[in-house]
Amino acid sequence: MFDDGTGNTQVGHRIAMLSSRIGSMGHGMANQGWGYYDVLMLNKGDASNVSTAQPDFVAWPSAGYFPTPLTTKISKKNNMRWSFSKVGTDFSKATVVMTDKNSITIAPNIIYQDANNWVKKDNAIVWMPNISTYNDGDKFNIYISMNDAADTNYSYWVEIVDP
Repeated sequence: MFDDGTGNTQVGHRIAMLSSRIGSMGHGMANQGWGYYDVLMLNKGDASNVSTAQPDFVAWPSAGYFPTPLTTKISKKNNMRWSFSKVGTDFSKATVVMTDKNSITIAPNIIYQDANNWVKKDNAIVWMPNISTYNDGDKFNIYISMNDAADTNYSYWVEIVDP
């Protein structure tokens, strides 16, 4: 889910695992002598095993309350990558505006914008806000403008909470 590292700016593993079109998943580990080998299997669903009730969007951190321990683990590795995905959406012209609970703008560094569908994942936009530490009670408002002819916009909030 963290999908850190220089080669994962698309956070493809996370987007695939959270995809609204995944029909089935499998996870396994095996000791190969040199260490453990982790396997994740994702099967794109078909009409018989994918819900017709689709979410409006999928965000990470998820919209609403988000547990502090997940942000702590992520922040130790690097600045947390936020993502927003939606089936069949062209994010190539999208912009992201983030503000904190005091309405101070946090400049997001957009690191990936999807224009085409992958086989097993929803399209997404990925950004890294300039935040090194997340604390209990931090609240962020996110506004995504698609900058399209339909003037499509999305907004949601995330509050970091210590469970």
